[in-house]
Amino acid sequence: MATSRPTFHAVLAKVGAELVTVAADFTVIASRTLTSADRDVVVDLGAPVRMDSVPYDWFCPYRITGLRGGAVEQSAYGIDAVQALILALTHIGERLSQAPDRIAFQDRAALGFPVIGTGPTENTWVIQLPLSVAPE
Repeated sequence: MATSRPTFHAVLAKVGAELVTVAADFTVIASRTLTSADRDVVVDLGAPVRMDSVPYDWFCPYRITGLRGGAVEQSAYGIDAVQALILALTHIGERLSQAPDRIAFQDRAALGFPVIGTGPTENTWVIQLPLSVAPE
């Protein structure tokens, strides 16, 4: 028996320097439930979508609910679907790492999302990908 995937509504806010308002419902392709002291924090990732207004560019919508301050519904943009997906995961990791709550995944501080760290020089950015979720 086939079940339909959940959807969420997202709004694109910016394309380059131009503000664009495009609203649509997106299919959730992946979801992760994290925990804080008093609530669940749910991350939903939408399928990457090719943009009509900017040829050859893609966006990947995501939603984070359960954070103090309300839900986050944003998108990451890339030159192709893979880059948009990787950047969405990185945006999620950065947003969660800056949350005031202590958030955990399976009782571990490592949430399993990439975060941006500084490299060996001040002008270098490194995306740090978690390679395992071994117990701490």
